[in-house]
Amino acid sequence: MKAWIGEEFPIDFLAACGWTEAIVRRRKSIASVFLTFVSALVLAQSEPACANDASGDAARIYLAEVRSAWPSEQGATNGAFAKLAEYAEMQGSRKPGEVSPTTAGHQVTGHSADFLAAHPKNMRVAEAERPEEKMAEASGTHAGTHDDAISALIDFAKKIAPDGPTSRSAETGQAKAGSHDDPVSALVDYARQIGSGEPKLRLAEAGKAKAKAVGQAPKPVKVVSGEATYIGAQVCQTCHLVQAAAFNQTLMGKIFRNPRNAREKEGCESCHGPGSLHLRAVGCASCHGEGGITTKPGIPSLAGENPEYLVPAMKAYVGGRRHHALMKAVLSGVGEAELNNIAAYYASQPPARAQTPLVGDPSAGRSATGLCAGCHGEQGVGTAPAFPNLAGQDAQYLADALKEYKQGSRSKVIACAACHGAGGVSKRPGTPSLAGRDPAQLIAEMKAYASGKRNHDVMKALSGLAEEELRNIAVFYARQTPARAQTPLIGDPSAGKAASAACAGCHGEQGISSNPIWPSLAGQDSRYLANELRAYKSGSRDDATMKALTAALDDRTIDNIASYYATLQPAKPTLTEAMQSAPVTSEPVVVANRIVADLDERRINNVASYYASLVPAQPTAKRAPARSVPARVGTASPIDGRSLEILSFRMNDPTHTVDEFNGVCLGCHEKGERTLWRGSAHETRGVACVSCHTVMRNVTPKHQLAKLTEMDTCFQCHKNKRAEMWRSSHMPVREGKMTCSSCHNPHGTYGEALLKTATVNDVCYKCHAEKRGPFLWEHAPVRENCLNCHDPHGSMQDAMLKVSRPRLCQQCHTSGDHPGNPLNPRATHAIAGACLNCHVKVHGSNSPAGSQLFR
Repeated sequence: MKAWIGEEFPIDFLAACGWTEAIVRRRKSIASVFLTFVSALVLAQSEPACANDASGDAARIYLAEVRSAWPSEQGATNGAFAKLAEYAEMQGSRKPGEVSPTTAGHQVTGHSADFLAAHPKNMRVAEAERPEEKMAEASGTHAGTHDDAISALIDFAKKIAPDGPTSRSAETGQAKAGSHDDPVSALVDYARQIGSGEPKLRLAEAGKAKAKAVGQAPKPVKVVSGEATYIGAQVCQTCHLVQAAAFNQTLMGKIFRNPRNAREKEGCESCHGPGSLHLRAVGCASCHGEGGITTKPGIPSLAGENPEYLVPAMKAYVGGRRHHALMKAVLSGVGEAELNNIAAYYASQPPARAQTPLVGDPSAGRSATGLCAGCHGEQGVGTAPAFPNLAGQDAQYLADALKEYKQGSRSKVIACAACHGAGGVSKRPGTPSLAGRDPAQLIAEMKAYASGKRNHDVMKALSGLAEEELRNIAVFYARQTPARAQTPLIGDPSAGKAASAACAGCHGEQGISSNPIWPSLAGQDSRYLANELRAYKSGSRDDATMKALTAALDDRTIDNIASYYATLQPAKPTLTEAMQSAPVTSEPVVVANRIVADLDERRINNVASYYASLVPAQPTAKRAPARSVPARVGTASPIDGRSLEILSFRMNDPTHTVDEFNGVCLGCHEKGERTLWRGSAHETRGVACVSCHTVMRNVTPKHQLAKLTEMDTCFQCHKNKRAEMWRSSHMPVREGKMTCSSCHNPHGTYGEALLKTATVNDVCYKCHAEKRGPFLWEHAPVRENCLNCHDPHGSMQDAMLKVSRPRLCQQCHTSGDHPGNPLNPRATHAIAGACLNCHVKVHGSNSPAGSQLFR
């Protein structure tokens, strides 16, 4: 209620008037408050007020009630409202036939003389020629001040006034009847419109008003086209795991484990509706956060990640190489262009640390990240576009991913192209090109890495590969067209040519080796060659010949030699017929590897927390202009409380009505005690099943009530009955011996007050059978209605009587023809049991001498 007032009504007007929630509660609804208030303001200008419950008397009485409830200490704040009240009272109390100064000269229209004679205070006149003057005069001396309450209301009226004779509703798209050429009529029409009981329109307008108040454009409601399909409960539980766990413990949850029909087999979607459109509408942001910065543990941040990593990762979910039911359902059917747009959008977002807690000790994890740095960098920034950035990532997500890699439930895929470049042509300084390498020589090198003879953290992945896999990798790169590495030189090629004479014996003058066991050097990355020469020189790489040749070389000469070979044009090796005819495969990947096999759970948590504690950095290559938000990214939360393309069963959801919610429940529960729900008092007053029941968690052992007891559930609305139940004489509801449903059926009955039987007495007779009769001598008020004497919900009198005795009896029985003076409180008739001292059978007598209910 507060949110609606603050967003929908002029803030400055409410502030000036000192509007309070207590006053709002004096009416049945917000719509009636606004309608009555506006009607009081424009009493003389609107249509006859009797049609809108805003007659002069009603307005005057209402304003008097408001003033009586108004905090007296508000002082000057009441001034603006007081003037408005005076104006409304003046208009409401005008004598018959009297015309206000603002409407003089106009004829009374719209009603007959008989009607006006019967309702003299309801006389109205036609609109003035200048509506702005009418509103200005209504505001008195405050018309020119925007801070004034009346002026604010005028401004609000002008804002909602349509530009032309016909305006369209944003929600329904249907033309409104009639035309308004002044803010007064527009305000009246608006008041009637919001009182029409359409929550969609009210909340939609509230969202627009809020956006205008902060100077921002309202967020568009995301509409997803197409026909909704079922996606399965497993997908729903990915986001709603907590709710699913609670639901599984309820009675309905246990029923759904063993579905009895096709509807129950749909699980969550049997009540909430098909979820495919909902899945598309909520978008990536609902899990990964606004701008790709996650706030949920276990969910990765996407901001600042490389598209070269994000696109293959999304495809891996669809292809099944990475297992996640929700991701597969979301991305299935998404085209290549849309995947690229999503990846490019998140790559352009400024990265930040995930707003989630750590799961381990960052300082202890730092020492265990040596094997990760080869791909993900020492500071958590990927060394290649295909490697994800780990800096600032959610710690729980990193830990879960490492555990899955270790257990094998997540494929440990490492693409060779991520480091060595597409087609085996390197673009990374320090990384060798593989295109055109001799297969035998390349297999020998991979085996050296697999056996540990050559040390490299990333290349440890080769330790799990079989001979056939190594051969396939070597053949693939041998068949690629060789080219010079696309990396910068680190020395002088001309100087290196003269110093490379000793190398030509094995590697050839043009860097093309004639022996498969010696690698060709032409076109290779210069930094990689220089690093290998220094490794031979230092002894970290073992080869007696190379150690002897490099012993006398200084660093400058090594750089020159490496740069010389890098400038030469590589050539394809000679392949056997079998290698040439082998089927063409895609870029090779390494799946089975043991990079994280040695990490225990504690070290995994520490490593994950270390990377999560780092500040992420966006590589220069990815600093692109800000992109528009792709359709599938969406927002992190529903707009204006809307449930996107699904039934949420939230009472504040403007996209669905109570009837829609109840219709789902009645699809299974319309029989039995709920047969008469349609048209019942609760149904006509907009009570939803979820107002009293909850199916998502266990609160009560029976009926899945929303509150701990049935009494508390009913007392959510019937607060007066709660007070009555705490009186000294009451039904044993508090003690738990009976409940509200012992007498009432809240789902609808034929009787009054939702009683289970046709009459009140029949309800009482279920327990008080001795009062049923038939009696020879009946007491008429008793036979008519037990409530003539008793208050069943509680009383301060004994036996739940409405009035103490003898006053209860004296409401009907006078002192005539009665001995003594029974009306005298001091008479003997008023002692102790009062009338019941003599008339002991007050409910009826079967004695032949019991005509006076004596016996």
